[in-house]
Amino acid sequence: MRKITFLLIIALFTVACKKETTDFRTSYEGNWLFSIHKKYGNVNYGNYIDTTYSATGFVKKVGDVHDSLLEIHYGTDTIFNGIDHGTVKIVTEHSSLKISMSKTLSYPGGFGEYGNTYLIGKFDDNNHLEMTVSIGGLGYWNLREITGSKK
Repeated sequence: MRKITFLLIIALFTVACKKETTDFRTSYEGNWLFSIHKKYGNVNYGNYIDTTYSATGFVKKVGDVHDSLLEIHYGTDTIFNGIDHGTVKIVTEHSSLKISMSKTLSYPGGFGEYGNTYLIGKFDDNNHLEMTVSIGGLGYWNLREITGSKK
């Protein structure tokens, strides 16, 4: 009888002490309205685009909390497609981005060494996002300045 009581007490402590990991990314999930300011140019071909438009999209978690990834979906265009030291890097308007505990965003693994290429962004709070994606170098540029508000 003592063995059964002892095992029940151990089982009770095991269940009672199990902690649930809170996923900080949950507060960003949902439907969003984005405003995108797009600038594109290529001096080699003489073309230039400067336009602003709105898009509906969403933010959702990817993987588990330890991955710290969010898919921020504000369109379907491919912004960048290249190879960095044998690794294919593709950035689209629906890429998964890494979010830090300080609410800043980055592209997992970075972009490599592609001229004026960067992604900076952050959530101002759980309902507002600002992000800039810039790809360019040698007379070519593709810039998106994105703001988002949770619906």
